[in-house]
Amino acid sequence: MQGARRAARLLAVAGWPIAHSRSPQMMQAALADVGLRDWRYLRLPIPPGEFEGVVRALRDLGYVGLNVTIPHKLAAARLADERSEAVAVTGAANTLHFRDGRVFAENTDVAGLLDALPISPRGLAAVVLGAGGAGRAAAYALRSAGAAQVRVWNRTPERARELAQALAIEAVTDPLDRPTDLLVNATSVGLDPNLPMQEALAMLGLAGREPPPLVVDLVYGAQPTPLERWARRREVRFVGGLEVLVRQGARSFEIWTGRVPSLAVMRAAVGAAQVDRRD
Repeated sequence: MQGARRAARLLAVAGWPIAHSRSPQMMQAALADVGLRDWRYLRLPIPPGEFEGVVRALRDLGYVGLNVTIPHKLAAARLADERSEAVAVTGAANTLHFRDGRVFAENTDVAGLLDALPISPRGLAAVVLGAGGAGRAAAYALRSAGAAQVRVWNRTPERARELAQALAIEAVTDPLDRPTDLLVNATSVGLDPNLPMQEALAMLGLAGREPPPLVVDLVYGAQPTPLERWARRREVRFVGGLEVLVRQGARSFEIWTGRVPSLAVMRAAVGAAQVDRRD
């Protein structure tokens, strides 16, 4: 019938907490820019323990897919019917795609991190802080891209050892125990906007240390994070969580829609500055 409206195609970001996520405005802007005006991207707070049941319900309700963030990335990988190589190796997924009644899992955090870096990690010595879903993706990405050395540090050393064994990398108790070219913070330290810089650095084993030439912080917020302030004070190169968010989001967007989104539109929607590229 002329004038009849199509049912909205639904996407969402799921996490706990999730109020801080800028994915909804970023994705909604990208959808509008490519003309997908009947698509909607929502924010879903899902408590731990309820994730799998909610995801199954969303699939049955006709959702197209989800982005997944803290603390559900490992659960997202487990519940999928099919997994990409990155998901199978890391045990973590940040993107779910519902198709033909099945759940497909991808980890666009891997490509998103590499896309965001201003230089190639090939041949570099890198350390990843955090052994959760984001840390797993970062370590796998750097190893796959040819980093000469990938080390992982975690506040719970056993988790670092488990990840190191899974990826054939090294677990360390001191994140900067040797010369390092690149540091990636994949912990949640810095989400609290009131956390003093020195306290944050101490929590990450970085108190009194100088930053390496390139620092990446996957955390973002309304104010510069403690690691950003640490890096900026020493005038080393810094990549913030918003640029990584844009890059991984663009990869997820293409999986769901088959369209290539505008990075400029996505950056503008979240207030991210473009990183100077290596090329």
